[in-house]
Amino acid sequence: MSEWSALELVGSTVGRVRRTLALDTAEGDPALDRLARLASRLLGAPVALVSLVDVDEQIFPGRTGVELRSTPLSHSFCKIVVAERSVVTTADAREDPRFSSNLAIRDLGVIAYAGWPLLTAAGEALGALCAMDTQPRQWSAQDVATLHDLADAAVAELEGRAARILAEQALAREAHTAATLQLALLPDALPEVPGVHIAARYAPAENLIGGDWYDAFRLPGDRVGVAIGDVVGHGIEAAATAVQLRNALRGAALEDPSPGSVMGRLNDLAHEVPLAAFSSAAYGVLDLAAATWTWARAGHLAMLMRSAAETAFEVGPEGILLAGDPVGTVYATATHVVGPGTTLVHYTDGLVERRDAWAEERTEQLRWLVEHGPDDPDPLCQSLIERMVQPGATDDVAVVAVTLTARP
Repeated sequence: MSEWSALELVGSTVGRVRRTLALDTAEGDPALDRLARLASRLLGAPVALVSLVDVDEQIFPGRTGVELRSTPLSHSFCKIVVAERSVVTTADAREDPRFSSNLAIRDLGVIAYAGWPLLTAAGEALGALCAMDTQPRQWSAQDVATLHDLADAAVAELEGRAARILAEQALAREAHTAATLQLALLPDALPEVPGVHIAARYAPAENLIGGDWYDAFRLPGDRVGVAIGDVVGHGIEAAATAVQLRNALRGAALEDPSPGSVMGRLNDLAHEVPLAAFSSAAYGVLDLAAATWTWARAGHLAMLMRSAAETAFEVGPEGILLAGDPVGTVYATATHVVGPGTTLVHYTDGLVERRDAWAEERTEQLRWLVEHGPDDPDPLCQSLIERMVQPGATDDVAVVAVTLTARP
């Protein structure tokens, strides 16, 4: 392969590295400068460079002994290293046909040269780590071995940093996608219904995409549907699955008045969508005319019910996680009589589960906070998030509170 063919192949790689690492041609890189200084000291050479060779120039993100941070290829010895993809040495470039016409001899005083290629794990040649002298000299086997070690260190620095930057960029893209998905998990607005006040909060996990979701919507006949769920796992797939469950539940609720049948529809979906299997969910209908709350649950946590008399956990109807029952199952339901002043609180497990505390202590703390919390469900939800969720939590949290008020 010719020298120029090799440079054309490597040019796009070097350009990508420069863009990824945002290497500053003017300022250089402190870590690579240190490697160049180390090469100069160990080899006793006045000049050492970490050189990246592009199709039209070479840049020196690491250098010592020269003021330049780049030169045209007319002054590049490292381009020969890239073309040959192996160590290159010359005791006197003036007498070496590979280098005798190189302008660096005249303009920069380069006489002796030794360079080891910067080869990535994928086998791409980025440039060279080289040492140069202004006098003729023979390069020893120890000199070449030292260049090899330092070149490996330079590649490790470049690839490690590139990997970190690309990972951060990927996380940023994933976070943007997750934010879009999680917006789809949450209703645009909670319904405003005379005689009932509904509030909710969602707290995402730190640096994790979750599958917790909630919904609340008006139904025909002076009724309101309220749902909450938790998809197993994290990531964009979990969030996308949660969107599917939420949309499927709302569609089923508009077709069938029974929460047990609606939960059965979600169970059927979980048999078709593997990522939805073993998710938990709860769905209930508040009938304002009848003053009742009827609900079904698929392995979801107990509901908290607060009244003037007490605040207690209501386990409600039995029901195992989605996809645990056969297709066509209708889930059991439970009905509670409710009146003005009653507050129903649904939540996902991130609110009460924490590694450094007993589950019984956390659930009792939640019960106490609900019992002594604000009557208004909006500040109640906010206080639960603030008091129960620690900064840096590894699980997302959803909370929905429904309070019945005196009807106008």
